[in-house]
Amino acid sequence: MVGQFQDVVDKFDTTLGFPQAAGAIDGTHIPIKAPEEAKEDYFNRKHFYSVVLQAVVDADGRFIDTNVGRPGSVHDARVFALSSVKKRLAEGILFNPSPTREINGIDIPLALLGDPAYPLLPGLLKGYTAHQNLTRQQRVFNNRLSRARFVVEHAFGRLKGRWRILNKKNDLHLSFMRTLVQTCCTLHNICESNGDPFRAAWMYGVENNVPVNHNNQRPRADSSRIREALKQYFTIH
Repeated sequence: MVGQFQDVVDKFDTTLGFPQAAGAIDGTHIPIKAPEEAKEDYFNRKHFYSVVLQAVVDADGRFIDTNVGRPGSVHDARVFALSSVKKRLAEGILFNPSPTREINGIDIPLALLGDPAYPLLPGLLKGYTAHQNLTRQQRVFNNRLSRARFVVEHAFGRLKGRWRILNKKNDLHLSFMRTLVQTCCTLHNICESNGDPFRAAWMYGVENNVPVNHNNQRPRADSSRIREALKQYFTIH
């Protein structure tokens, strides 16, 4: 991931209303033809063959980290667990530097924003799960997080809208898929950075193909305290 986080953090805070966010993370399926080997591994929950693109985007919807190629049947949490993002997060080197900000008496570190499929970690925040009897404050937190992390869903839509080859069954051999997808992500960033026009009609038929599956892993106590501090912060900001 890029080393200059402060501009990203500032923009998540000022334009999307979420402090200490250094990126939004999510996954999407890239359709492929059934491979000759282990094809059942690539058959996803939407009933087509695919590889998974896991991505972290900044507040402008540009890709700052991509992980491509896990079989479509692999759960988002497992893709994350096997990724370099998870490894660097565990080693404390994902964000460098990593300034904290005191909110409600808690030092809040930089964090990625994820959906319920991801674990709750000090460097990875997600909402309160829907099956709980949520309080008003918890719903406010969930709404703020959802609004901030919409940028990654929006980025996937624009990526597939511009590069339609990622939105239909691809006949390329699996060995070329990583290069193809990462190249399209790079071109996406160039277009977004240079204000290249995007036509609304390009979104026709585009779908983010990943159903949300809740991750029920018990959260660490420090990550719960971080989320609670932000929950209180959002009730008055």
